[in-house]
Amino acid sequence: RQQRAAHVNTALHRHHSANFRIMPHRHTSEPNGTLHEDKMGRIESRESESAPDKKKPTTNSIFTRNVPNAQLTPEQKKAKKELKARLKFEIRKRKFQVRHDHALKLNDPEGAEQARRDLEELLRNEQLQDDGSDESSAVFHQSTTLEQQSRKTVEGVYHELQRRLTAATESSREEKEHRTKQARKLLRNMTKGTQELGMFDNDAALRGYVRQKFIERAMLVVSSFSKLAKAQSFDPSSNRQKIYTRLRSIRKAVSIGCGPGCDGVGVAAWLNANEKICNSDVVTPLEQIVMLDWAMPQWEVIVNPISSILAPELAGSVLSGTCNVLGGIELSDDNRAAIRHCSTADIVVTSYLLSETRGRWYDFYDSVLDSCCTSLATEEQKRGPLFLFTDPTAWQLHEWLNRYSSCLEGWCWLDSSMHNEDLQVLEGRVGPAVLLAMAKST
Repeated sequence: RQQRAAHVNTALHRHHSANFRIMPHRHTSEPNGTLHEDKMGRIESRESESAPDKKKPTTNSIFTRNVPNAQLTPEQKKAKKELKARLKFEIRKRKFQVRHDHALKLNDPEGAEQARRDLEELLRNEQLQDDGSDESSAVFHQSTTLEQQSRKTVEGVYHELQRRLTAATESSREEKEHRTKQARKLLRNMTKGTQELGMFDNDAALRGYVRQKFIERAMLVVSSFSKLAKAQSFDPSSNRQKIYTRLRSIRKAVSIGCGPGCDGVGVAAWLNANEKICNSDVVTPLEQIVMLDWAMPQWEVIVNPISSILAPELAGSVLSGTCNVLGGIELSDDNRAAIRHCSTADIVVTSYLLSETRGRWYDFYDSVLDSCCTSLATEEQKRGPLFLFTDPTAWQLHEWLNRYSSCLEGWCWLDSSMHNEDLQVLEGRVGPAVLLAMAKST
């Protein structure tokens, strides 16, 4: 019960509490003050409320971490139940979105229209009040021009990769089925966090993984960045606008736990499409993409062709290397080099890795954030990097925020909770959880 209750979190409460300190050397506050988070994730120090008991509790401030349901008040239980009901509604809505998109791919307009009617009926039956959220609209998500152009690039890279891999080995129907089974077995272990290095010594599993996940994971990066592009503010001082401006100026990207390199491809594809739309005359590729993985010697059979496909149109250079997030900078020379790359990067992407390692990543990211601060102090780097995380749930992403909030200038959720702060406190999401954080520049 306690483990389930741990999934009910609120980022606001974690920083509103004056006594909350997981990492004393990272969380600091002014005397008689507390750390507060505004709507865009900025942390600032304010004087403590003189009469906190008179302050009306909000949905975001009534939950505490690691509190069993039996210890929650009736008000807290009710609020928790309401939040979960809203999340379940969004999940049901997404099913109609998937059905609608699938019908369009099959050139079935009747099926797509039926999915739309089903969604409208769901909204009527639920009697959901409009909360002003774009995500709660009855209109299905339509890909933007930016996403469409990015997808063309991602699919182009994927098909060229498959062409090169197929030219090297035969791909019969039986072989494809075998690869699919092997990839599913590997994915099950990765989901449970029980993967072992020897499991990657399986070419069939790696090829099957590419076939199942490459486009999906690359497009997850694209769609996340595109959400931020659609939600950008005209106020240059707003936190979200600062993050978006920083995102558009990326020159070096590092992918941690890169696997076959799909995250790096997603970053390069989105930046390329964005530049073509904003400035079609001059398109400058990324200067460098660094792909790092625990099992890079095994993944090189995929990553090496990817490198030659990306350069020079999408990236000036592509480097690959080994790193192990289960240890810090002192673990090995490989980790030292990897953390060095992170400290000089414009963005560090970590995909489906925090949940796979389940809290054993502390030392690695401690070293990364410390190294970033050192680079700024020595003026080797003019600004802190962006950190993009994608995970099945927000569980470990909340943990990461807990640990490093004092090192961040701000952050935003780029998933189903983006426009609804109440849903951001939950671990569940409609689809993957996506967090984009911006490290402090001074």
